[in-house]
Amino acid sequence: MKKYLKFIIPGIVVVGLIISGFFLTTLSDSKDNAKNEVEDIEKLEDNSFYVTSGSGYQKASIKDYTFEGNEINKDSSDNRAIFFDTESENIPTVSGNEVLLYTSKTEVPEEFIFERFRDDGISIGLANLVKDESNHYYFPLSDNDSDDYKGYVDMKSEVSNVTKLTDVTRLYIDQVGDLKVNPDSVTAGGVIKGLEPNKSYVGTFYTGTNYQDFRVDSNIHTFTSMEEMKAYDYEFMHSNVIKVKIPEYFKSGYYLVNGIGFIRYIAEKDIGNANIDYNSPMIIYDEYGFVVYDPSDESYKGITEEQAVANSKVGIAEEGV
Repeated sequence: MKKYLKFIIPGIVVVGLIISGFFLTTLSDSKDNAKNEVEDIEKLEDNSFYVTSGSGYQKASIKDYTFEGNEINKDSSDNRAIFFDTESENIPTVSGNEVLLYTSKTEVPEEFIFERFRDDGISIGLANLVKDESNHYYFPLSDNDSDDYKGYVDMKSEVSNVTKLTDVTRLYIDQVGDLKVNPDSVTAGGVIKGLEPNKSYVGTFYTGTNYQDFRVDSNIHTFTSMEEMKAYDYEFMHSNVIKVKIPEYFKSGYYLVNGIGFIRYIAEKDIGNANIDYNSPMIIYDEYGFVVYDPSDESYKGITEEQAVANSKVGIAEEGV
């Protein structure tokens, strides 16, 4: 069957006849890669988080995400993802002597919520994909005329063109280039992995049993919500900012602080490590979904993560589960 795929290039529309295969194009970053730094501490924006960077201050912020505004209260139905169109080199990093600062003209927060996000790597701008009983993946598109798809799609990416399809309850994605979309190629955050960064692919989607081909670009660094911790300690700095103290038990990872400041945190033990695992969970669950270790819970003080996991396995064995 002959299929037509439209590629949009600034000022040019090219319609290519595709009989089999696809072609790849090298992509360039479409947004400014500036680090958003400020040199004068008196000029920091209100209600913002900053990280010390050289002789200045780098603002921690997000632009593309799937949730409403800066909300931090969420339930199990939320599909929370953050998208960057670069390799994330400009995400502010807190490590070593660098500190996390907060500025506000009106109040000091009673708590600092650190929502941790899984690093799902470079993909095409889809997240939180749902697996059906046959191990195929989809996301809701136009169910009840809602915009639920926004919890799954980076609306500033090339793949957002699929949201223009109508009368489709579930939009399945079966293949990206030669890569079959299945449990082996999808992360725990519902993100397609294994794609070459900064390449264009043909994505094969299904509306019902009919297929649709769309161009998709693997230039979106994707992060999906994985766990949440809280911190309470801070220091006044005899300035217009406070220093937020990050608890020592925090693991290296990516954190959204109070819904507005996105940072990369490198734990003291990981400084200098070229192969940091940013996705190692802090809260450990057993195979039945029960918490066996939570470093923020006082009841787990005095034991290590390894001891807690070992104890849980012993308990399961003794109960004959």
